[in-house]
Amino acid sequence: MRRDTFDFGTGAVPAARHHNPDGSAGGWVAATADVDPQAWVAPTAVVFGNARVFGAATIDGAAIVCDNARVQSGAWIGGRAVVGGGSTVAEATVDDDARIDENAHVAGGARIGGRARIGGSARVMGHTLVEGDVSIRGRAWVSGGTVTGRVQIGGDTIVRAGARISGEHRLDTGVFDGPLLGTSATGVG
Repeated sequence: MRRDTFDFGTGAVPAARHHNPDGSAGGWVAATADVDPQAWVAPTAVVFGNARVFGAATIDGAAIVCDNARVQSGAWIGGRAVVGGGSTVAEATVDDDARIDENAHVAGGARIGGRARIGGSARVMGHTLVEGDVSIRGRAWVSGGTVTGRVQIGGDTIVRAGARISGEHRLDTGVFDGPLLGTSATGVG
């Protein structure tokens, strides 16, 4: 593989274009990062830092995978999404302008979109839809349901299958498994 240099935003570093399984030229991958030969990387997507992309993952659009992030087989990262920090995405979709960072874990069919931010040690798993200006941080655990609008979930909050949270809410504690619509006070539980 021919090595060139590419500027990922902090100065040029050794890098090469990924060779996609179909033979097409993919996006830039820093020499310090690793992308599995089975993975597909769009020509406009980049992977740098110590990031790792495993198996048949897809990095599409202008997506960025960076830092110490791990993207596992079956994951689809697209749009202008950023997966960074020490986060992990496995068999999930991250799209639009969403950002997964810090030590967050997104897996098991979860779909993250809009301008959603998942960080801290948060876990978003299972058949979960997160869209809009949603922030999930702290030790929050979201394992199903729908979270949309301007929702902030943090602390030790648990959101289970069947939950529908939309509107404007700040949830710092509690267990949610039903509808929560409209606007609520801080720390609803």
